[in-house]
Formats: sequence, C-alpha cells, structure tokens
Amino acid sequence: MVCPANEYFTVGATTVSAIGGNGGAGDAAYGALTVHLGGPGNLPTGGDVNAKGSPGGYAVILSTSANASGHGGASYFAGGGRGLSGTSNGIAGTQGAGGSGAVTTITTGYTGGVGGTGLIIVYEYS
Repeated sequence: MVCPANEYFTVGATTVSAIGGNGGAGDAAYGALTVHLGGPGNLPTGGDVNAKGSPGGYAVILSTSANASGHGGASYFAGGGRGLSGTSNGIAGTQGAGGSGAVTTITTGYTGGVGGTGLIIVYEYS
C-alpha cells in the first residue's frame, strides 16, 4: 500500500489537515475463494467542512482465472481508481480519492494504485 500525500494549512492557532486517499492493498496469494474488504476513508480536520472519504470496494477472488479488485474510495471531489480484473497494478486515485487494489491471475505480486493527494480550499474574504 502506498501512503497518501497529506496537505496542511496553518493560520494563527488553526491548522487544517487534508488527509489524502489510501493506496490500494495488494495480496500475495491467489486462487482460493476469498473476499477482501476495501480500506476505510480518511477524515480531515480543522476545516469548516471536513468531508470523510468513502471506503474502497470489495475485492473478490473466485479462482486462479477469475477475480476482481476493489475500487478506490471516493472523496468529496473525485471518484476512486476503478476496480480491475485479470492481471494489473491498481489505478491511482485523484483529489483525495483512494487507489484501486491490484489484481493478478499469476503468482507475481502487483501493487495497488496510489491514493490521491489531500485537498484544501481556502476562500479569502475581504
């Protein structure tokens, strides 16, 4: 799993954090009937609106030739990386969304998609 890039913004005593999306998880084993839960969404702090990301989707392995990775969890601003089947590295998330999980029909490991960078929007009032 690739760690997300986090964003921080400080004015005076107030710090706002935007926690990026998690990367998709990988699994070294394949072939047996299994279901893997998607990872949880992250929670930003300190803002006027703190929108937690959605959890990622389930991964399902039916056999050595039939499988599907979970999609990345969506953020308030973007959808997560799409789920895959066959053999592939995961798809990256954008704007705080999570990356999809990796999937394989062979024994070589693949990596999940990178999570999107956290996002902070600052409005200037005068």
